[in-house]
Amino acid sequence: FAGKVALAHQLLLPASGWPLLRSEGGAVHVGGSSATLRLVNVSMAENGAAKGGAVAMSCEQGQLTINSSSFRSNKAISIGGAVAVTERKTASIDSTNFTDNELLLRGQERCLAAGGGFYCLMCDAVAIKASLFLRNKACFGGGAAVLQARASHTVGSIFTDNVAAPLDQQGRNMLQRSKQQLSSGRQSQEAYNILGALDSNTTADSGFYTGGGGLYLSLAGAANVSGSFFTSNKAYNGGGLLARTDNCARLGIGNDCGLVLHKTHISADNSATGGGGGL
Repeated sequence: FAGKVALAHQLLLPASGWPLLRSEGGAVHVGGSSATLRLVNVSMAENGAAKGGAVAMSCEQGQLTINSSSFRSNKAISIGGAVAVTERKTASIDSTNFTDNELLLRGQERCLAAGGGFYCLMCDAVAIKASLFLRNKACFGGGAAVLQARASHTVGSIFTDNVAAPLDQQGRNMLQRSKQQLSSGRQSQEAYNILGALDSNTTADSGFYTGGGGLYLSLAGAANVSGSFFTSNKAYNGGGLLARTDNCARLGIGNDCGLVLHKTHISADNSATGGGGGL
C-alpha cells in the first residue's frame, strides 16, 4: 500500500464485542511461507483483532516496512494493539505515529499481553526510527515490545504517556493453571482460549516480569537505543524502558547480547510501582 491509503473500522467483532480470538490483522493479515509488506503514507484507525489490531504478519519469513504512516485507536487482545510481527522476519518503521492503540482485557482475565502499539517476536532485525508512540496501552511494552530479536535499533523516537499494566498474582495463577490443564491432557476450552490468544507473550520469556511503559525489550542480541526520548510513561517495572537480558545466557549468546543507550533521555516523570521508574 502506498500513497494516502486509509483503512478504518475493520473490526472483527462478534456479538460479545470482543475481537475473535483466532483473528489476525484487523485491516491486513499476511500469512504464507514468505512475504513482503510495504506501507507508505497509510492511515489505519479503529481496527481490531485478537492479534495485530490493524496489521499482522505471521508468514514464516518476510519483511515489513512502514514509512510515514499512522496507527490510531486500534485494539487487539494478545499482541500488537496496532501491528504484530512474529518469527524470522525483519521490521523497519520510519516516521510513523502509534497513538491510542491498546490491548484489551477480556472479562475477568488479567492482562498478559504485549506491545500496545507495535509487537515483534523473534525477528531477525527490528529498526524503529523517528517515530512517535503516544498513549498506547499494554501489559508488556505499552508503546512497543521487541522480544528476542537478534538485533534491534531504536533511533530518534519518542515514547510518551504509554502504560504497561501490572500482571498480578491472580493473572500468574490463571496462566499457570491453563498450562497445567493442557499438559495433563484435560480438554479445557478456557485454557485453549487463554493460551491461544496469549501464547506469543509466554514464548518470549517467563511472562512474569511485566513492565516497560514505553518500550519492552527481551534481548537475544544487541539492542541499541539512541537519540530517543522517554517521558511520562508508566509501568509496574521499568516505567520508561525495560530490558531483560536473561535470555542471553539461556540462548548461549555471548558478548553481543546487551543494551546500549546513546544520547537517550529518560526523564524523571516516568514512573513504576515496582522497580526502575525510568529504566
